[in-house]
Amino acid sequence: MTSALPRPAGQVFCFACGTPIDARAEICPHCGVRQRPPPSPASLYGRSRTTAALLAIFLGGLGIHKFYLGKVGQGVLYLLFCWTLIPGLIAFFEGIWYLTMLDQDFWDRYPTREQLAAWSVGTPGYWPPMSASGTGWPPVPTKRCPTCAQVSAPDTSFCPRCGTPP
Repeated sequence: MTSALPRPAGQVFCFACGTPIDARAEICPHCGVRQRPPPSPASLYGRSRTTAALLAIFLGGLGIHKFYLGKVGQGVLYLLFCWTLIPGLIAFFEGIWYLTMLDQDFWDRYPTREQLAAWSVGTPGYWPPMSASGTGWPPVPTKRCPTCAQVSAPDTSFCPRCGTPP
């Protein structure tokens, strides 16, 4: 395995050419390409694991977390049986489970409707996920750096964290 390139403090690598540039630079002085911030997990995947966990712990007895995750049928079951307090107990443990899950495994298990639609029509740029479970479902628009495991957009030429080419 190759070692990561050293990065001086306050610098990042240009995602187009890989040259070290100031972290505040909007345009790379070497290649002239406008820089963009690395994508946040919420922008790539749409659902937050922490939000789902908090909903499950505090409002799970009503099935709110299931509605948030797109599991409407399960949410209705939780709502119908909330008077028994059993859904609340189950939801509390689900909330703890969500908190202990890896982000990638959470996104693999609970894809958004847009991800499913894009995958079903074969939208370019939706790659198989790199999950710890290795399920391969659903494809998500990311690629992972082989050196530092930084997740980035599929059209980047160099890792924004360590500058390693793919």
